[in-house]
Amino acid sequence: VDGQVYGPYELASDPIFSRDGQHVVWSATDTGSKREQMFVDGIARSAGHDVIYGFHASRDAEHLVFIAQRGDDVLVVFNKEESPPYMEVKDLSINPSGHHVAYRGEVDDGWLVVHDDQLYGPFPQVSGPAMSPDGSRLAFGKKLEAEKAGEAGEMFDDIWHPVFSPGGRPVAFGARKGRDVWWKTMVVGE
Repeated sequence: VDGQVYGPYELASDPIFSRDGQHVVWSATDTGSKREQMFVDGIARSAGHDVIYGFHASRDAEHLVFIAQRGDDVLVVFNKEESPPYMEVKDLSINPSGHHVAYRGEVDDGWLVVHDDQLYGPFPQVSGPAMSPDGSRLAFGKKLEAEKAGEAGEMFDDIWHPVFSPGGRPVAFGARKGRDVWWKTMVVGE
Protein backbone atom coordinates (compact mmCIF):
# COMPACT_ATOMS: atom_id res chain seq x y z
CA VAL A 1 0.00 0.00 0.00
CA ASP A 2 1.70 3.22 -1.18
CA GLY A 3 5.03 1.38 -1.15
CA GLN A 4 4.52 -0.18 2.31
CA VAL A 5 4.76 -3.99 2.39
CA TYR A 6 2.78 -5.95 5.00
CA GLY A 7 3.18 -9.62 5.84
CA PRO A 8 4.21 -12.21 4.96
CA TYR A 9 0.93 -14.04 5.47
CA GLU A 10 -0.04 -17.57 4.58
CA LEU A 11 -3.15 -16.19 2.83
CA ALA A 12 -4.61 -12.68 2.47
CA SER A 13 -7.91 -11.33 1.17
CA ASP A 14 -8.25 -8.57 -1.37
CA PRO A 15 -7.84 -5.29 0.53
CA ILE A 16 -10.53 -2.62 0.64
CA PHE A 17 -10.14 1.07 1.36
CA SER A 18 -12.22 2.73 4.04
CA ARG A 19 -14.96 4.96 2.67
CA ASP A 20 -12.85 8.07 3.37
CA GLY A 21 -9.95 6.51 1.41
CA GLN A 22 -7.50 7.04 4.29
CA HIS A 23 -7.18 3.44 5.55
CA VAL A 24 -6.79 0.00 4.03
CA VAL A 25 -8.53 -3.05 5.51
CA TRP A 26 -7.93 -6.75 4.82
CA SER A 27 -8.03 -10.18 6.43
CA ALA A 28 -5.02 -12.48 6.50
CA THR A 29 -3.95 -15.82 7.93
CA ASP A 30 -0.95 -15.66 10.22
CA THR A 31 1.82 -18.08 9.20
CA GLY A 32 2.48 -19.06 12.82
CA SER A 33 -0.94 -19.48 14.44
CA LYS A 34 -2.83 -20.36 11.22
CA ARG A 35 -5.65 -18.10 12.48
CA GLU A 36 -7.27 -15.44 10.29
CA GLN A 37 -7.44 -11.86 11.56
CA MET A 38 -8.67 -8.47 10.38
CA PHE A 39 -6.06 -5.79 9.74
CA VAL A 40 -6.40 -2.02 9.44
CA ASP A 41 -3.28 -0.31 8.09
CA GLY A 42 -1.26 -3.39 9.03
CA ILE A 43 -2.43 -3.57 12.65
CA ALA A 44 -4.42 -6.64 13.76
CA ARG A 45 -7.90 -5.61 14.91
CA SER A 46 -9.54 -8.95 15.72
CA ALA A 47 -9.03 -12.22 17.53
CA GLY A 48 -8.14 -15.17 15.34
CA HIS A 49 -10.84 -17.17 13.56
CA ASP A 50 -10.77 -20.17 11.24
CA VAL A 51 -12.15 -18.12 8.32
CA ILE A 52 -13.14 -14.46 7.84
CA TYR A 53 -15.20 -13.11 4.93
CA GLY A 54 -17.77 -10.48 3.98
CA PHE A 55 -16.06 -7.70 5.91
CA HIS A 56 -17.04 -4.02 5.91
CA ALA A 57 -15.55 -0.94 7.52
CA SER A 58 -17.01 2.37 8.60
CA ARG A 59 -16.10 5.57 6.77
CA ASP A 60 -13.01 6.05 9.00
CA ALA A 61 -12.22 2.30 9.49
CA GLU A 62 -12.68 2.62 13.25
CA HIS A 63 -15.60 0.16 13.17
CA LEU A 64 -15.38 -3.27 11.53
CA VAL A 65 -17.98 -5.94 10.91
CA PHE A 66 -17.33 -9.34 9.35
CA ILE A 67 -18.52 -12.93 9.13
CA ALA A 68 -16.27 -15.44 10.85
CA GLN A 69 -16.22 -19.18 11.24
CA ARG A 70 -14.96 -21.03 14.28
CA GLY A 71 -15.44 -24.73 13.74
CA ASP A 72 -19.02 -25.21 12.49
CA ASP A 73 -20.23 -21.94 14.00
CA VAL A 74 -20.85 -18.94 11.73
CA LEU A 75 -20.62 -15.66 13.66
CA VAL A 76 -20.94 -11.95 13.00
CA VAL A 77 -18.19 -9.95 14.66
CA PHE A 78 -19.01 -6.27 15.13
CA ASN A 79 -16.38 -4.12 16.85
CA LYS A 80 -14.80 -7.28 18.35
CA GLU A 81 -18.10 -8.53 19.84
CA GLU A 82 -19.35 -11.88 18.53
CA SER A 83 -22.97 -12.74 17.78
CA PRO A 84 -24.54 -16.03 18.78
CA PRO A 85 -23.77 -18.79 16.25
CA TYR A 86 -25.79 -19.14 13.05
CA MET A 87 -25.97 -21.81 10.38
CA GLU A 88 -25.45 -19.13 7.70
CA VAL A 89 -25.23 -15.32 7.50
CA LYS A 90 -26.18 -13.18 4.49
CA ASP A 91 -26.53 -9.51 3.53
CA LEU A 92 -24.18 -8.13 6.18
CA SER A 93 -23.90 -4.33 6.15
CA ILE A 94 -22.68 -1.43 8.26
CA ASN A 95 -23.81 2.18 7.99
CA PRO A 96 -21.18 4.81 7.02
CA SER A 97 -20.58 6.03 10.60
CA GLY A 98 -20.10 2.44 11.76
CA HIS A 99 -22.58 2.65 14.61
CA HIS A 100 -25.23 0.31 13.14
CA VAL A 101 -25.12 -3.14 11.59
CA ALA A 102 -27.75 -5.32 9.89
CA TYR A 103 -27.84 -8.84 8.47
CA ARG A 104 -29.92 -11.99 8.26
CA GLY A 105 -28.88 -15.15 10.05
CA GLU A 106 -30.21 -18.67 9.58
CA VAL A 107 -31.24 -20.57 12.72
CA ASP A 108 -33.07 -23.91 13.17
CA ASP A 109 -36.51 -22.25 12.89
CA GLY A 110 -35.79 -20.11 9.79
CA TRP A 111 -34.18 -16.70 9.29
CA LEU A 112 -33.67 -13.88 11.77
CA VAL A 113 -33.18 -10.29 10.70
CA VAL A 114 -30.76 -8.54 13.04
CA HIS A 115 -30.47 -4.75 13.37
CA ASP A 116 -27.94 -3.86 16.06
CA ASP A 117 -29.31 -5.71 19.12
CA GLN A 118 -32.89 -6.03 17.79
CA LEU A 119 -34.01 -9.41 16.39
CA TYR A 120 -36.95 -9.93 14.00
CA GLY A 121 -38.27 -13.40 13.25
CA PRO A 122 -37.62 -16.17 12.77
CA PHE A 123 -39.27 -16.21 9.34
CA PRO A 124 -39.40 -19.12 6.85
CA GLN A 125 -37.99 -16.77 4.19
CA VAL A 126 -36.82 -13.20 4.33
CA SER A 127 -35.21 -10.85 1.82
CA GLY A 128 -31.97 -9.12 2.68
CA PRO A 129 -32.31 -6.22 5.09
CA ALA A 130 -31.37 -2.68 4.10
CA MET A 131 -30.53 0.17 6.46
CA SER A 132 -31.12 3.85 6.00
CA PRO A 133 -27.80 5.75 5.70
CA ASP A 134 -28.00 6.95 9.32
CA GLY A 135 -28.75 3.37 10.45
CA SER A 136 -31.98 4.28 12.27
CA ARG A 137 -34.39 2.54 9.87
CA LEU A 138 -34.44 -0.98 8.49
CA ALA A 139 -36.40 -2.55 5.63
CA PHE A 140 -36.80 -6.20 4.66
CA GLY A 141 -39.33 -8.48 2.98
CA LYS A 142 -40.80 -11.43 4.82
CA LYS A 143 -42.82 -14.37 3.56
CA LEU A 144 -46.29 -14.57 5.09
CA GLU A 145 -48.30 -17.64 5.96
CA ALA A 146 -51.13 -18.19 3.46
CA GLU A 147 -53.87 -17.56 6.03
CA LYS A 148 -52.38 -14.14 6.94
CA ALA A 149 -51.79 -13.01 3.36
CA GLY A 150 -55.34 -11.71 2.84
CA GLU A 151 -55.09 -9.42 5.90
CA ALA A 152 -51.80 -7.80 4.94
CA GLY A 153 -52.72 -5.64 1.94
CA GLU A 154 -50.40 -5.47 -1.12
CA MET A 155 -48.61 -8.79 -1.64
CA PHE A 156 -45.91 -10.05 -3.99
CA ASP A 157 -44.61 -13.45 -5.06
CA ASP A 158 -41.05 -12.36 -4.45
CA ILE A 159 -39.27 -9.33 -3.02
CA TRP A 160 -35.58 -8.72 -3.37
CA HIS A 161 -33.19 -6.38 -1.67
CA PRO A 162 -34.90 -3.17 -0.55
CA VAL A 163 -32.92 0.09 -0.64
CA PHE A 164 -33.24 3.51 0.96
CA SER A 165 -32.62 6.81 -0.80
CA PRO A 166 -29.46 8.68 0.34
CA GLY A 167 -31.72 10.83 2.56
CA GLY A 168 -33.20 7.75 4.21
CA ARG A 169 -36.61 7.71 2.49
CA PRO A 170 -38.43 6.23 0.62
CA VAL A 171 -37.87 2.49 0.39
CA ALA A 172 -37.60 0.91 -3.06
CA PHE A 173 -37.44 -2.82 -3.80
CA GLY A 174 -37.69 -5.26 -6.65
CA ALA A 175 -40.83 -7.40 -6.68
CA ARG A 176 -42.64 -9.98 -8.72
CA LYS A 177 -46.41 -10.34 -8.38
CA GLY A 178 -48.35 -13.55 -8.99
CA ARG A 179 -50.04 -16.06 -6.68
CA ASP A 180 -49.50 -18.64 -3.95
CA VAL A 181 -46.41 -17.12 -2.26
CA TRP A 182 -46.95 -13.92 -0.30
CA TRP A 183 -44.38 -11.40 0.86
CA LYS A 184 -44.75 -8.07 2.63
CA THR A 185 -42.13 -5.33 3.01
CA MET A 186 -41.46 -4.39 6.63
CA VAL A 187 -39.92 -1.01 7.56
CA VAL A 188 -38.94 -0.48 11.19
CA GLY A 189 -37.36 2.37 13.16
CA GLU A 190 -37.59 6.13 12.93
